[in-house]
Amino acid sequence: MAVRRKKRVKDKGIRLSKLFQHFELGEKVALKTEKAAKRNFPTRYSGKIGVVIGKKGSSYIVKVKDGRAFKEFAVKPLSLKKLS
Repeated sequence: MAVRRKKRVKDKGIRLSKLFQHFELGEKVALKTEKAAKRNFPTRYSGKIGVVIGKKGSSYIVKVKDGRAFKEFAVKPLSLKKLS
């Protein structure tokens, strides 16, 4: 069954401040699917916490633990949220 991706009227569109976020190496981030943008990583990883380990173009390489294995994803800053 397909997951419905929908935003509220107030939240529609993409905020430019989220698009131009800057992250440092080793910083913890949360993966959050941006519904207004093209999907760039599997939705099952949405809500997971990872560590920024590098940069590739305008995307950040995030290392996420999946069970016992660690996986790396190149994620746009639009779909990342800084953790304190």
